[in-house]
Amino acid sequence: MKPVQENDLLDIFEQVKNWGRWGAEDERGTLNLVTAEKIRQAAGLIEAGHPVSCGGMDFTPSVINATPPTHYMIAGGDIAQDDYGVARDYFGIPPHGPGCTHLDALCHVFFRGRMYNNRPASMVTSAGATANSILAASSGITTRGVLLDIPRLRDVPFFGPEQPVRAAELDDAERKAGVSVTDGDALIVRLGRLVRRRELGAGAERVDGRVHFPGLHPDCLPWLYARGVSLLVSDAGQDALPSGYQHARAPIHIGALVFMGLHLLDQAILEDLAQECVRRQRWEFYFTVAPLTVPGGTGSPVNPLAIF
Repeated sequence: MKPVQENDLLDIFEQVKNWGRWGAEDERGTLNLVTAEKIRQAAGLIEAGHPVSCGGMDFTPSVINATPPTHYMIAGGDIAQDDYGVARDYFGIPPHGPGCTHLDALCHVFFRGRMYNNRPASMVTSAGATANSILAASSGITTRGVLLDIPRLRDVPFFGPEQPVRAAELDDAERKAGVSVTDGDALIVRLGRLVRRRELGAGAERVDGRVHFPGLHPDCLPWLYARGVSLLVSDAGQDALPSGYQHARAPIHIGALVFMGLHLLDQAILEDLAQECVRRQRWEFYFTVAPLTVPGGTGSPVNPLAIF
């Protein structure tokens, strides 16, 4: 992957900056683009009443999943008493990383000591975030979803970080699918990460101690800004990693979360959705996701739903 120059990257961040756009107190960022009318229009896309889950968890430790979610039973039916019995679980879920489908809050990433809307990184303490937390999305995100399937566009089963998705390809994927991304949409970009992992193994996702994921090129950031994307979803971590940058090593995360105020939904499970879109020859749908309401949380595990 040949990155843009560092100065050009900083210029891109400035181009997509939404600081102050919705007021100095704003913590929702591009979720402000999801209007009541947008939600009503999205609801009109439901025809068959057929939901498709886009979430999942990986409980298996691996070189890429060093802190997987944990699940154990507190009580089960095998020790239940007569009459009334109960089964109870315990879950421990690190919300960030490849272990689960998750939504990043706008306090998840900092750049040069700042986060979205020019707030200092120090507002996120060991007790949690005092601003830009996951509670900004506590009412859920419901809007039109659009799937752009990059492996389908390229006619390949999967690709690696050395072939990042360029902005021009997003245009090409729109044309191939017969859709256009508009203000307030949730953009779902399939990268084929799960197919790549299945074919190459988990070891291909961490090489020489560095994460190797497919992802977007930084020139996609102005495209996302111009289209008014409210939520960016992918089946990897959005960034093509390693990115080639020493300081801004995750430019999509920085440009989206810090400068644009664009929430990111990472590690979605998109194979079933992609197959359903092909089967129906339809790449737009009602899309909804709701995070856990964790005060001060920097993110949350989620199970997004696409409904046709």
